Amino acid sequence: MDVQIVYVIVGNMDSLYGAMLRLSIRSLRYHHPDAQVKIITDSETYAELVSRQSRFLEEGFVIIDVPEEMTIMQRSRFLKTSVRQHIAGDFLFVDTDTIIAAPLDELDCITDDVSLVIDRHMDYHVDHPYVLGLFRKAGFASDPGLPYFNSGVMLVRDTPIAHRLYQTWHSYWLKSQFNGVPMDQPALCAANHDLGYIIHELPARFNTMTATPLGFCSYLPQACLIHYFNENHFPLRQHVLAAIRHDDAVVGWRKLLIRYPRTIGVSVFSMGDMDILRHGMRLHPLSQGGLSWGRWLWVIWLWVTSKVVSLFIR
Repeated sequence: MDVQIVYVIVGNMDSLYGAMLRLSIRSLRYHHPDAQVKIITDSETYAELVSRQSRFLEEGFVIIDVPEEMTIMQRSRFLKTSVRQHIAGDFLFVDTDTIIAAPLDELDCITDDVSLVIDRHMDYHVDHPYVLGLFRKAGFASDPGLPYFNSGVMLVRDTPIAHRLYQTWHSYWLKSQFNGVPMDQPALCAANHDLGYIIHELPARFNTMTATPLGFCSYLPQACLIHYFNENHFPLRQHVLAAIRHDDAVVGWRKLLIRYPRTIGVSVFSMGDMDILRHGMRLHPLSQGGLSWGRWLWVIWLWVTSKVVSLFIR
């Protein structure tokens, strides 16, 4: 794999985010031992790593100054929206709450300037009531059919178009967080709109999200990268940290699924379903045609496993 992998992290590396980063990198190294990894952080976080002689220092770091008055979340978004201007060459940006489940070599064949997966594998557009509310609060204009992409995994080429998108995204995010919307996805999708829809759709197996069970299970058999949405799935905390403590981090997603069934079982089925019922959202068209009988068996297996395990894990 020629594409370099880029992460962003700030704050205490003993936190859940530090544990998730380590788990993600270790799963990446299992499939790509020689992958080039770069971690973008701020000077405060890096100084802590140096003082503790952290093993993270074995990876390549890019240290960027951020405004001191920003919170940890704001610092993280500040760095995330400015990655392109600090990294030379093509890269795959990956959130820390991810597991690399299969080789990613196919990414080298995707030549689009910027590629992302539709958020939650849903037919999810900016005219969805929740997203539309964020857009209006942030002060962004949009079209009803503007796709709402997930920024947790981004394949980005070193091209003028990609640089222009990041420059616009960063400036829009500064405006958004000033107006009380600190999330980065509304600003990204607004930038995509104003620049003429320059983001292309990435195959969903490269960002298989657990937030909606039907979409997740539709792509699970082919998943190359699992994105488990830490902020929504609190039961994940104990299992991710347990994997770090026992030094047996993932050897492919199958081991994770068997060893920690509640991680991708209870956590998935306790969320997501309610979103579908509450908002009437439907699967993205690319997902709808993919639920074969074999994949439905995966859905049933996950559901049964999660329910059985939940009787013993409280």
